[in-house]
Amino acid sequence: MSVESEWAEVARASAQRRQDRRALVLSYADLRDQLCREPIGYRHHDQWNGYAPPGNTARAIALRGLVAEAEKRQNVHNTTEETNR
Repeated sequence: MSVESEWAEVARASAQRRQDRRALVLSYADLRDQLCREPIGYRHHDQWNGYAPPGNTARAIALRGLVAEAEKRQNVHNTTEETNR
């Protein structure tokens, strides 16, 4: 595999993770609404592309927190479904 092919695969995987994160956060109305509040402050939740940046800015920390909360809820939901089978 060439270096270009490897980088293309990395880029595709990264884009898919952003898409998945975005869909997950937007699936919860309360988390979706937080995208439009400070410290994140988007004018509309559709502006967020799913990127949760590294760093210690208030916005970065808040975005990572939203993603973590959405993942936690998804895990609880999946665990509950498995238990009920």
